[in-house]
Amino acid sequence: MGREKGSTLPDRISTFRKAFARPLTSETTKETKEASDVAEVQDHGGTGSNRLADSFPVGVIMKKAISQTFSLEEPEKQLDLWKGFFAPRPGHGYTLDLWESMPKFVLSKQRATKEKLMYEKPFWYQNIPMTAQITAAILKKDDEEIVIFPGAREHLVFQILVQLAAANYKQEEATSILKETKSKRLFVSVDCSLRQIRTELAELGHAMTTGEIKEALNVLSKAHYEISGLSPERATEMRLNYASRGSYISSEIVSSVRDPDGSWSHLTVVFNPIASRAILAAACWPIDDRKALTLPLPLARWLTHRLSHNFRQAAGLFVKNRPTYSVSLSTILLESGIQTETRQRDNIARIRDALTTMKEKEILESWTEKLITETSKGRPKLVNVTWQLLPSIEFTNDIIDGNRSMKAKMDRLPEENRTLFQG
Repeated sequence: MGREKGSTLPDRISTFRKAFARPLTSETTKETKEASDVAEVQDHGGTGSNRLADSFPVGVIMKKAISQTFSLEEPEKQLDLWKGFFAPRPGHGYTLDLWESMPKFVLSKQRATKEKLMYEKPFWYQNIPMTAQITAAILKKDDEEIVIFPGAREHLVFQILVQLAAANYKQEEATSILKETKSKRLFVSVDCSLRQIRTELAELGHAMTTGEIKEALNVLSKAHYEISGLSPERATEMRLNYASRGSYISSEIVSSVRDPDGSWSHLTVVFNPIASRAILAAACWPIDDRKALTLPLPLARWLTHRLSHNFRQAAGLFVKNRPTYSVSLSTILLESGIQTETRQRDNIARIRDALTTMKEKEILESWTEKLITETSKGRPKLVNVTWQLLPSIEFTNDIIDGNRSMKAKMDRLPEENRTLFQG
């Protein structure tokens, strides 16, 4: 029996691309002209046919999003302010507001697919129900187009890029810079080599080839997110009108087949508008990724970043009844990106494994579990599970030090930046 017309992968990819395309109106032309203000970004989607502008028309929207993320009256002061802003210690990165809340990475082995081009996940941000729509990257591999979602590998590479952006202590290897457009708007980028990324990953116990890193960067450049749920007024207030849609990063790689380990390569990465605005508004928190990213389980890494970002009220050793962080089975299944198992006990077992790993690596001091059931005709039915996580003293001290550090930085920010993430 023949396959229906339009049901093959190339047909569905073509249909999908057309769905993103918009008629070339005077408004579209205006957007394209405005996007010329960020010419540095326009070719940062890879090389040749891998460039963002060549992959989806939505690339123009992203360029405009970056250019309109921040409009500053005195950009020179802003550039001076952010010089040397980032983490002073090796191995420290940041968790980024809103970006950290979004379900954006598929933490399962089944992330390459020919059946699904996008998925939607609900999540909460500042007590507001929102939805993240994640569109897979479409890559050409062995003369065949494949569809692949950002996964655990891409999460590691993205966090290394954030870490390198923070690593002003290694100026000879990686530099983080604020790019200023002609319209006096700023966004965050980082320049480094493929070898630097590979070395940082290896030090954390994650061995990747240069080819795997390049493919991960390609996936991050071609995958797209779109968030919805804010009212137009709130979106305007938070400057999310344009930043709510784009690719994970925009990147450009210059490399050679004669340089297999990437020593002489040059990579420029521009962070997405949500990440850039979080950094520029100091709506981010330091995290010691030498601990978080060395965890062997992707779910354990996700939980550690979640704990660090959301539990800023952690209390030290001499506080009685130290507070714990609560997280539920339903939240983890909804927002972490792990593949949901048919049997609930398998999902619970996987989370227990992650928590046990976090305790073994001294991220947690302890954790407790509570089963929530409801009565039925037979035995009680499991409705949900909640876990109370008590961070270790060392991890708690990192949070307290980070709070102190970010408060000092926040006090130096212009008022318009400080109010971006306030309710």
